Amino acid sequence: MRLRFKATHVVLAMLCVMYFITYIDRVNISTAASEIQKELGLTNTQLGLVFSAFAYPYLLFQVIGGWVGDRFGPRRPVLVRHDLGRPQPS
Repeated sequence: MRLRFKATHVVLAMLCVMYFITYIDRVNISTAASEIQKELGLTNTQLGLVFSAFAYPYLLFQVIGGWVGDRFGPRRPVLVRHDLGRPQPS
């Protein structure tokens, strides 16, 4: 007998793994923050701006991605993104 998973359970598992990885990344970067700050000679404010710079593109693309998903449906943008990510023959 073959074990089958519902698509929603697979997506939930993938989201949990993704959030776990981002949590580990945040812990690692916060641990390295003092060394990064010393080596680059940054103030606390500058270090905070550098770390928050990663969140701004995420915010921008979440808004754009949401609009594209609403406008064109959920499947077409994923298909286009998949096609853009593949190596193209020369």
